[in-house]
Amino acid sequence: MQILKIIWAGILIVLILLAVSSGVTKIMLMQPDASFFGRYGFTNPLMMSFGFTQVLGVVSLVLLVLDGNTLMAVITSVATGLLVAVMIVSWKQR
Repeated sequence: MQILKIIWAGILIVLILLAVSSGVTKIMLMQPDASFFGRYGFTNPLMMSFGFTQVLGVVSLVLLVLDGNTLMAVITSVATGLLVAVMIVSWKQR
């Protein structure tokens, strides 16, 4: 059972690092992100704001998990997942 906790923690850490690094690339206006989001009308300040929001959202989710507030962490994750689903469906209908 202890090994599962270690694996879960490892997966969580990797996902957190990926999400934070994705936000940081937007804050730093890295060229691949700037090109991609620019095609959808994101200006540099808007993309940086999006990156800050992404990083803060990850931090919030981590704090909820660390606090043991599983219900709010799940609600936050589900809401984010639904938003992504709506975005994908909207994109495919273009």
